[in-house]
Amino acid sequence: MWGSLTLDSDLKTAIASQMLNLRSRSIWHLVDSVTTAISQSYGMARARALTNPMVAVRMRAQRDHLYSEAALLDRELEIFRSQRMSKLPRQRPHFSREERAKIMQLAVLRQWSAAYAAKRFGLHKNTIHSWRKTLCNKRRASDLLGSPPWNRLHESVRHTVQEIRKLCPECDFGTQSIARHLVRAGIQISRASV
Repeated sequence: MWGSLTLDSDLKTAIASQMLNLRSRSIWHLVDSVTTAISQSYGMARARALTNPMVAVRMRAQRDHLYSEAALLDRELEIFRSQRMSKLPRQRPHFSREERAKIMQLAVLRQWSAAYAAKRFGLHKNTIHSWRKTLCNKRRASDLLGSPPWNRLHESVRHTVQEIRKLCPECDFGTQSIARHLVRAGIQISRASV
């Protein structure tokens, strides 16, 4: 008797879970259809409002369009963020130096705390804190942001420095002095690149 009851309850559970799957799938299609219909009708109403002769109505339509675009972009970013956060921290892709600089600049411009900036970019808040400390230390800032490629000059610049050196053979006006004058003129150069 107990065995048949267990079998019946297992069967009922299996049937109920199957019905739930069918029901949830049909509910998903229903919700998707209703959402699509509402979105399309709202888009048509917004399109009509954009062609309205009244300026206030057109501005509200533009504002609504921007709000909806921002909401969709936020959903898209949330998908990317959740995909990044689903990986182990060691398996997540690293940010390049340029991306780190952009993240720090964005955090300052939007006045984000370290915890909120870390949440937005899928990092740990201690990472943002260490980046901020590195930026405050002038000697280590190039580790975070990268240094300019001082030894990769255009050939015409190197040729110009060599020609200036040939024109000024005095010992006190060497490559270092030429480099200083070029830095004052706005060209990044060093003695090793000459």
